[in-house]
Amino acid sequence: KSSRTMSKTSVSKRGAKYAVNSFADGKVKLKDTCLTSEMSTRVEESDYIYYKVSEGVRPPRDALFFVPNEDDIILNKDDASWQRLIFPEDGEYREFEEKQLEELEDYIEENNIMIPNSVGKSMLMRFHQANHYKAKKTVEDLLAHLEWRRTNLPIYLTTDQKKFLDEGLFYIHGRDKNFRPLNIFDPRVIIGKTADRDEVIMIVHFVLQFIIDNMMIPGKIENWVSLMDLSNLSINELPKKWLNSFIKSCQSNYK
Repeated sequence: KSSRTMSKTSVSKRGAKYAVNSFADGKVKLKDTCLTSEMSTRVEESDYIYYKVSEGVRPPRDALFFVPNEDDIILNKDDASWQRLIFPEDGEYREFEEKQLEELEDYIEENNIMIPNSVGKSMLMRFHQANHYKAKKTVEDLLAHLEWRRTNLPIYLTTDQKKFLDEGLFYIHGRDKNFRPLNIFDPRVIIGKTADRDEVIMIVHFVLQFIIDNMMIPGKIENWVSLMDLSNLSINELPKKWLNSFIKSCQSNYK
């Protein structure tokens, strides 16, 4: 998630690469979506297409045998500014990282901070690295993220959100050579539109959560590649306030 970037698969109909032609009668069955039985009570059957996990979405068979090399695991591994990209739950970390994790755990214990059991080593290390290994800031950031998840997930698409997805605001389009999902953001879709910014930002989260839940393999595929389609746009035409809001929200919740 430090560089984690939906394919036009199920989240959006525009250019749907895998979804639209994959069912003959035009109906998507609940078992073919990422919806639980409880979630399905809040989604119209006609909208299952947005939650469909189509053929080609899950990691391909070859990805199961993919072994990331050292450069895929740690960016600039020999430099002082190295950055980890893959965070194993049970695998090896550098001595420096293990020491920082120990100090973080000591801080959590000394301050009687309650961290849910669902937060494992991988998640702790993601947030700790993102906060430059400052324990207090890491804990504050992590707790804020957990509260954000509690109040915002799962995401149920509104009429306006579905419209923006259909127009191609943010979508997935395949994978790179390391099987990382590619997502594309098209700012032209929101130029001149009147919409609630927070509601539109949730479209980005909807797509990214879809990627995390359906397209990753822990220890192998943990990041995405984000692209922005700026064709035929000048610098002055960019919706800068929208873009800043998107970036800030994503940086807060995806490490």
